[in-house]
Amino acid sequence: VMDGFRRNPGAAWLTGGMNLVDQNGRQRRYLPPYRYSFRRLVRCNIIFHPATFVRLDTFRRLGMFDRGLKFAMDYDLWLRLAEQTAPVVLDRPLASFRVHAGSRSMTRADLAFAEEFLVRKRFLQRHHRAHWPHSLAYGVRKLFNRRAVRSMLAMNGD
Repeated sequence: VMDGFRRNPGAAWLTGGMNLVDQNGRQRRYLPPYRYSFRRLVRCNIIFHPATFVRLDTFRRLGMFDRGLKFAMDYDLWLRLAEQTAPVVLDRPLASFRVHAGSRSMTRADLAFAEEFLVRKRFLQRHHRAHWPHSLAYGVRKLFNRRAVRSMLAMNGD
């Protein structure tokens, strides 16, 4: 991370890939960073929270995390950051995420997904953009999101 900021001194934030590890700490899968574009970010949260780093001065200037959010505070921040500048994307693991049945990301995935949609809708309304295409896509993605959570839990045999 330090090297990434050193090589990109004007960067406000950077992100990378993430390792998924099981409850025993064994690496199960590497998730490379998604190909970044602002448009893709608006459609879907393509940034891995644990593998993303923001300069403190930028974080403070943007107002930090919205404490009213319980699940999508990161996505809200990514959208605000992306309005200013694109992240530096490093194609390497910058974090590990432990997948287990008790994780809030797993047990409350439906609520997290719904809150992410609300953050997206609020962002689009603030910028006077239509949100109906996102509403339509939300219903379709909701089905795939459930499958993805089940697949990740199956990694541990949960």
